[in-house]
Amino acid sequence: MQVTDWKKAMTAGASGVFEPGRAKAEAEDFERQRDELHAKIGQLTVEVDFLRKKSKQLGL
Repeated sequence: MQVTDWKKAMTAGASGVFEPGRAKAEAEDFERQRDELHAKIGQLTVEVDFLRKKSKQLGL
């Protein structure tokens, strides 16, 4: 079953492998996703620090 799924994916996307600018577009997409994830990590870190501080203040 996996081979069949892989073959379908390969035949559907094989022509895109040779498109000009594909590598650049993928690199830009990777950079964008990485920046979004770093921002999310920063946001979650601030939230955890805030909640940790508040829970200590409330004695939880």
